[in-house]
Amino acid sequence: MDHKELTSKLKSISDKIYLHQVAGRYQKEMKRYNDLPDMINDNSYNSCEEWRIHYHVPLFVSRYGILESTQDDILNVFQLLQHQSITNVLEIETYTWSVLPDEVKIDLTESIVSEFKWVLENMKVQYQNLWIK
Repeated sequence: MDHKELTSKLKSISDKIYLHQVAGRYQKEMKRYNDLPDMINDNSYNSCEEWRIHYHVPLFVSRYGILESTQDDILNVFQLLQHQSITNVLEIETYTWSVLPDEVKIDLTESIVSEFKWVLENMKVQYQNLWIK
């Protein structure tokens, strides 16, 4: 992956409203940053093998250009929930609609409906009796 392209993309999602904590995996050790700009300003970040950036993005989008979401991890949790009764509460916490990158920003109402539908469909929940149709 091109370092300049990655840095540009990371800067585009680094807003001043929310914190975006970062954990990076460097071979056998983890490096943590309090916020995305801290990571971007650390010149060693390009040698990281994998980053996890705390950024609330719509669940129904798996890729943001060169960045990926943790959608696969969420799907794995949904599978676990189908086989084990761990909780009866699920919170959908995407509140960063106003600061999302332009390529994924759509109408707010449409985004929220899409978010709920994606969760319900991927949890295999029948939602014909709910207000979302």
